[in-house]
Amino acid sequence: MYTVIEKSAVLSLRKIFNRKAFKGMKWSNVETSRDRVTIDGKSQVLSWLLRDNKEEFKSILYTKVNLNLKEGTKTVYESYESETSAITEETYQLITCDDTVSWFRRAGRSEHVERSYTKVGYLVTSIVSKSPCREVKTVRTFCFEGK
Repeated sequence: MYTVIEKSAVLSLRKIFNRKAFKGMKWSNVETSRDRVTIDGKSQVLSWLLRDNKEEFKSILYTKVNLNLKEGTKTVYESYESETSAITEETYQLITCDDTVSWFRRAGRSEHVERSYTKVGYLVTSIVSKSPCREVKTVRTFCFEGK
């Protein structure tokens, strides 16, 4: 029997698997209910996890600033392009997912993820990326507007 849960909940289940209580468990042994997950008979309360995320956010503002290295310097960047838009929670999850960040790191980019407390919880609020040659820097910031 399979239980359908939201994509954001599945992403958060990965964090549970990293806890000591659930180390070595397999995905095939996962059972979920409204507020609990049971893995190989071990139970964990998920009231913070399995919630209707659509009610959590009014909107997510996404700002992307591209910077170029200033000539003659090693660490000073100049802004050359900036854009701001509203994004969905699914897009936010795809941008800030640990798999996405680690993929860019393996590709040679430098990725710095900053998390902080917001109105809707402890979430990623900015990502700073540098190209492998360190010439181009991209700063992505997320602003959460709650109910």
